[in-house]
Formats: sequence, C-alpha cells, structure tokens
Amino acid sequence: MEDTESSAWETLASPHGYPTLEADGVSFGFYSAEEMRRLSVKQVTTAVLHDAMNRPVAGGLYDPAFGPTDFNESCVTCGLDYTLCGGHFGHVELLLPTYSHLLFPLAFNLLRATCFECDHFRVSGASLRPIADVMALLDVGLMSDAAALSERRPQNKSSAGGEATHATSSMRSSLSRAARRYLRARAAGDAPSRRLGTCNSPHLISMRKAAYDRFANVLKGGSPACTHCGKVSGQLKVQGNYKLFCVPVSDRAKTKNAKLQRQERAASGTGAGGDTGGHQAETEREAEREAEREAEVE
Repeated sequence: MEDTESSAWETLASPHGYPTLEADGVSFGFYSAEEMRRLSVKQVTTAVLHDAMNRPVAGGLYDPAFGPTDFNESCVTCGLDYTLCGGHFGHVELLLPTYSHLLFPLAFNLLRATCFECDHFRVSGASLRPIADVMALLDVGLMSDAAALSERRPQNKSSAGGEATHATSSMRSSLSRAARRYLRARAAGDAPSRRLGTCNSPHLISMRKAAYDRFANVLKGGSPACTHCGKVSGQLKVQGNYKLFCVPVSDRAKTKNAKLQRQERAASGTGAGGDTGGHQAETEREAEREAEREAEVE
C-alpha cells in the first residue's frame, strides 16, 4: 500500500516537493442513459422510504446500497463506514422521455423553429450550412478558417436552390486546403468523429458562442411557412418551465396545407389516376368546405 501511494505521489510531484501537474481546465456535460445505468448501483423502484419499523425499504431512496444512513452502520456496497463512504449513485427508469430543466430553453427554441409536417427546420439549409461549417472547423482547431468563414455572409439572403449552393461553395473556396479537405470528408461522412487536441482558449470559446448566437438568430428569423415543404405549423406556447402547447393553425393555413398535401400525393402517383384517387380528393374537398362553413358560422 505504501509503495502504491509513494509511486502515485511521485507522478504528481517533483523532487523539489511540489506538484508538477495541475488542472488546466474544467468542462461540464450530461450523462447519457447508458452511462447513468453503468454508474448506478441500484434502480429506485418505489417511493416508500421506510417500512413500519422505520427501516429503509429496499429499492427506495434510502436503500442501504446507496450508503449508510446511520453513524454506526457500514456501507453494503463499498464496506466503508459512515464517515468515509461518500455515497453511491442510483437511477430511476422513466416511463416517458423527458428533458432536463437546464436545457428547456434550448429545446423550446429548437422546437419553435421546427416544421411539424416534415420535421425539418423551417429555415433553408443553405442559411444554416455556413454556421454548421464554422462549428465543425472550431471543433477541429481550424480557428483562422472558422473566423474567415464566419465573417463572410451570403450576398443575397433570399437566394435558394442552386444560387444558395453556389454562394456556399464560393465561401468555402477562400478556406485553406486542410479546411476544405475536412469539410468534404465531413459531408461524405468520412471525417473523424473525435475532436482533435485543441485547448479551450477564451478566444475559441467566444467564437463558438458567437456561432451559437448566430444560429439562434437565423432560427428566429424563419418565416411561418416551411422552406422545405411549404406548409405552416402551429406556434408553440410555453407555460412555466415544463409545459408546451401547440396553437392550432388558422383555417387558411389548413386549406393551404391540404392543397400542398394533395400536390405531393399527385406528384408521387398515389393521389392521381383511378377512381380511388378521385374519390379521396373529393372527400378532402368536402371536408375543407365543411370546415369553411363551420368557420363562417362561428
């Protein structure tokens, strides 16, 4: 035991008697569900804390596996006494997916910018692609290329299709060869998934925050109609920090969405030709007329 402690101290201290290694940064994150299960020593399965004899209930929050609760007890997991055991993690299996309250504002902003018809962001991909490239370049330490790309903005924000793609390509042409090669590999799915050895300098942190702020501003500036499918989704309303409500779209938006859906079916061949397609289209038109009559009555 003494040899182990001395060897561990020798790796942390120099012959002069003071440590030669020290922490140069701190990062925070969230555990995944699988990581939580690996760290946990037991699953909490009941809300009952104590039984009739005031003893901790197995599977409760005071289960002995989580650590001793009495000064004269020892931990059944690590064997240490009350003063030395620091406690052990447990976990609760949730019946439904949930979110962390720390991430609720971010989740709300992302959902508010999402089209619920096609599950894409309502803004065009061409307006988000340069920001994604900046974040990717920052992750691998190409800060000068990320700065050059973030300073250049598309000349015409309303450009779409081939013009927007050409503008993005022209912005990439000014980058270094290493940056262009990495972005091409990333687009093809061959880029390394791990981050390269980069230090989180204050300048890098400020650049990443500026990219995130620009991303949030682009999402806020999206139109109610989706640029991908053209449909209109209901707006989200928040109550407190835990409830989300979707406001129904107007009758005009419902009519527009139904028209676009019929066009999609006709283009794919499922809504055109045959008696079945004509009958289905007639049924939809009748439903729209009925909705319009109800709106007029109201």
